[in-house]
Amino acid sequence: MVDTLTPDICVVGGGPAGIAAALGAAGEGASVVLVEKSEFGGVYHAEAVRARALAAAAGIRETLRQAPAMGVSAAPVEVDLARVRDAVDEAAIGAAAVVRPERLKALGVDIVHGAAAFTDRRTLQVGATAIRPARFVLAVGATRPPPGIAGIGEIDVLTAQNPVDLGHKPTHVVVLGAGSTALEMAQSYQRLGIDASVIATGQMLGGFDREQADIVAERLRAEGVRLRAGYVVESVQKRRGGMRLTLGEPGRKDAPQTTVDASHLFIAGGRHPNVEGLGLREAGIEHGPDGVAVDARLRTTNPRVFAVGDCIAGTATAARATAQAQAVVARLMGRTVPRPDSISAVRTAHTDPAIATVGLSEDDAHARGEKVRALRTAFAETLQAGIERRPHGYLKVVVSESGRVLGASAVGHGALEVLTPWSLAVSRRLDVDAMARLSVPTPSTSEVTPLAAAMRRGPDRAPGWRFGMRRFFRTLS
Repeated sequence: MVDTLTPDICVVGGGPAGIAAALGAAGEGASVVLVEKSEFGGVYHAEAVRARALAAAAGIRETLRQAPAMGVSAAPVEVDLARVRDAVDEAAIGAAAVVRPERLKALGVDIVHGAAAFTDRRTLQVGATAIRPARFVLAVGATRPPPGIAGIGEIDVLTAQNPVDLGHKPTHVVVLGAGSTALEMAQSYQRLGIDASVIATGQMLGGFDREQADIVAERLRAEGVRLRAGYVVESVQKRRGGMRLTLGEPGRKDAPQTTVDASHLFIAGGRHPNVEGLGLREAGIEHGPDGVAVDARLRTTNPRVFAVGDCIAGTATAARATAQAQAVVARLMGRTVPRPDSISAVRTAHTDPAIATVGLSEDDAHARGEKVRALRTAFAETLQAGIERRPHGYLKVVVSESGRVLGASAVGHGALEVLTPWSLAVSRRLDVDAMARLSVPTPSTSEVTPLAAAMRRGPDRAPGWRFGMRRFFRTLS
């Protein structure tokens, strides 16, 4: 017997985007069914939490290494990788508790477990259950496919799901990828006393402000991480105690080959939308290699179905996916919201120094024909930088001629926290003068925000009427 459910909204996928959509709609009184075939939390909890936990352990070791500079002496620091693995696992278990099905049910979301597939434009089948809601939200995410490297199937590889499943004592971990995850993991391994290299076809941290990305790359080199950009791994051969990688240069068949020996290989790149078996053709939903096709409002070619997150084209981040889900839910609830393509989700690299960026970069603004000004303020101008002996890093804000905040980026210790108020400024289209009046704790790295905002109003930037007011007040003295 087929059980038929008719909720207001059916969300397919229990990752960050799916959970945000389900809780958002349920919180506004809609009846919601959330379908998930495996674990809730998706890639975010399976990978990101483990990567952050490993970085936290590595960061503690780095702090202890630098302690003598602050007058603190410690015994020789030792790393027990088995206990590090336990700490990473505990962090993942704790994070999973936040998205457990029981909590979602208590918040008004009905859960259906199982693989889902559309049978027609209005019906989703999950086992013996047919779901016919008013609207669907696809949030099925993406996975990392195995790279097409000769011999890769003969070796065990590491990913962010198992970053410390090392098997035998590591001597040299090679990380494949050019994005934030690749550099984060390489730095973590290096700080734990394991030699690390990064091999990438393209530019390191592409998509971030180039000047800021170069600061991070230089720091990693100073710590001992070897960065090899412009190479592709052509083959990998298993050897006693590890493997040998053969490298080539893309587009150059006559280039000499280079070999690199490693004990472990970490795969950080690649993304493949999870759309196989969903019955998208039966639902009338167009899709391709980049994922599900959507319009500017994130609506698919089936007007009943919206798609958000990593299953559509664009930068795959939890922040972007969550922002899209919130926008779709707000629209379904009848509220006027900004077009999803104008929503600026923060992108980050959790390296040390960290990078965070939101909105338009200076180059992006120029490409759109905008006349902008970039306001830069060094972290060294804050009291906190001197106290912690962390003077490196800066905040960069892109403002229009009228003073509206178009984008911001920061690099340095505390960059993630520094950028938070600027994310609000970009999404709410605030004037930079509002940020100059922001009250922040002192001493703190956050002091850089009003300092940067105040730079717009230098003597050569004040409107003419302000000079007239100054002359008027001088006549009163």
